Amino acid sequence: MRILGPSKGGLMMKFAAALVAGAAVSFLFCANAKAAGKVVGVSWANFQEERWKTDEAAMKAAIAAAGDKYISADAQSSAQKQLADVESLIARNADVLIVLAQDASAIAPAVQKAVDEGIPVIGYDRLIENRNAFYITFDNKEVGRMQARAVLAAKPSGNYAFIKGSSTDPNADFLFSGQMEVLRDAIASGKIKTVGEAYTDGWLPANAQKNMEQILTKNNNKVDAVITAAQPASQAAATILLRLLDTVEANIAGVLADTDTEFLHDLRVSVRRTRSALKLFGDALTGRAGLTEGEAAFFAAEFKWVGDLTTPTRDLDVHLLDFDDTAHSLSAAKPDDLEPFRAYLEQRRRREFRLLTRGLKSARFTGLTRDWRDKLTTIADANPRTRVAPVRSGKDRGAAGETTVALAMERTRAAFAKTVRRGAAITLESPAETLHDLRKRAKELRYALEFFAPLHDRADQAKVVGELKRLQDCLGEFQDTEVQVGEIRALATAMLAAGEAPAVTLLAMGEVTAGLALRQRVAREDFGRRFAAFAGIDGQRRISALLRGKPGR
Repeated sequence: MRILGPSKGGLMMKFAAALVAGAAVSFLFCANAKAAGKVVGVSWANFQEERWKTDEAAMKAAIAAAGDKYISADAQSSAQKQLADVESLIARNADVLIVLAQDASAIAPAVQKAVDEGIPVIGYDRLIENRNAFYITFDNKEVGRMQARAVLAAKPSGNYAFIKGSSTDPNADFLFSGQMEVLRDAIASGKIKTVGEAYTDGWLPANAQKNMEQILTKNNNKVDAVITAAQPASQAAATILLRLLDTVEANIAGVLADTDTEFLHDLRVSVRRTRSALKLFGDALTGRAGLTEGEAAFFAAEFKWVGDLTTPTRDLDVHLLDFDDTAHSLSAAKPDDLEPFRAYLEQRRRREFRLLTRGLKSARFTGLTRDWRDKLTTIADANPRTRVAPVRSGKDRGAAGETTVALAMERTRAAFAKTVRRGAAITLESPAETLHDLRKRAKELRYALEFFAPLHDRADQAKVVGELKRLQDCLGEFQDTEVQVGEIRALATAMLAAGEAPAVTLLAMGEVTAGLALRQRVAREDFGRRFAAFAGIDGQRRISALLRGKPGR
């Protein structure tokens, strides 16, 4: 950890050292007995990362212990909002400012204003290039070295992708330079190949995910399965589904341990993909391929059961993960007004998690995964007895059914047509259910594109997926906000019936639902533009180019 800046006494000495709070690695500043009763203003870039929530709690405790007052503002990842936030903290008579900068250059005028008024400023974790501002941070190069050493020990050779931090944050480059110090020789020798490198604008997780998805798509690694154009469709389908089952099973222990909500999220995504795959090309597994239609229907129903089993816990996780951001976004109500709602969510989550645990440990679930793997392995390992021969339609067929390339083109084309047909029927008067249905169809198309990515031209694939993803984001915002509004209203009713809903909490919950409803209206108004970009003439040309292109492998 480093503390850099001009040497000053008085109030600044309260923050002249930092403590590492256990494994959470949170900072807080030492108190100065000379100056109790001061106002400490903290400007947070956002509360999306769990670390900042932990750090805030540690800061509050240290500031309160020193007899000082804590005030704060959440910029919600907006540099312009943070500029206004810092000026607001100054107006609220802050005696010292701690700033986690979203974009240090953008807030420079407000920082200079504080300096001009004699208010000490501490750049927290991210450098503020002002000679009068202090700076407290980790040794970021060493963090980069530690990351690279750990990854190199686990994977000494292969394809590496680098998702860096924000280009406006010097820490991103410090981390990367530390990583390169460790990896440089392995890269120079060819043991490691760099297949992607990208900055993450604003440190936003959504941007990091987008960058990683683009790198995976570029490298044909969205689904980690090897399929070829001439492979029998039944074997390709079984291979894809086996890999999805691997992901389900790999996350079970983490879900049961309840150490990170991402385990449940990843399990659910694989279950959802499995269900979509069975709809898209489940018939490739039936008949001579190995499954009876009754068995295919049984497994489809069982994976729906798994999806239903995991939904309540995941929905509550989403509410709790977003809780602090939601609380800090309130304007009429105070964040503390929502605390009874948090307590109720946590109580409900414990109850639903017990039911989830019971289901994942049940004979029904273990039997499902065992029998599914046995069936898929038999199909994937089968050798077709008959050579594949061309037929008049131009699609390759034989005793084992279609080839993978024929299946991919046929099912992707059908999924696109269905998505366009459903979307084109939606008008301003259409009920919300029509947009929800379209979201499902868009997911099926997205999965088809991902499942068969190795068969497509990479550039054509990226064009289709790009517009489709933007449409999905719009539909997802519309549906997720509607679902959350309904859930919050139902929870408010339940809390009221149980006598656990103070009036201020209900009012705060009402403000939250009003904000969600506004977001839903914005998404609804944006739908027409997004759908036209995806399904218009240019969109149809993109999908045509993709499906008539030569297989990528």
